[in-house]
Amino acid sequence: MQGVPVQCGDKEKTLRFDINAMAELEESFGKGIVSVLNEEQVGFRLIREFYHKGLKHGRDRGLTLERTGKMLMNKMNDEGISFEGLMKPIFDALDESGLFGDDVQLSDSLDEIEEEEKN
Repeated sequence: MQGVPVQCGDKEKTLRFDINAMAELEESFGKGIVSVLNEEQVGFRLIREFYHKGLKHGRDRGLTLERTGKMLMNKMNDEGISFEGLMKPIFDALDESGLFGDDVQLSDSLDEIEEEEKN
């Protein structure tokens, strides 16, 4: 489980989801990760939480939620990354983690999210 590289300004960081990152996400949302993925409306809180936990477990241990939010804002403003563009590395890293089994591809869900955003 190596993670997914994410460019953050002039630094490349790793977005990585292991069991500890997933447990922290469950604690943050107050429900199991499958419920979070199925029930939560995709918004900035969800994106920030996933990046925070994924980058933290990708070896950026001192990362705060506030710094994560600023980094995401910079990606949107300076790099022109869209809301959907922020989601792709999350789903790729979740798929890469192998925690959901080989036959589950969460990145396929990104198409559904993009379709919902259009409607």
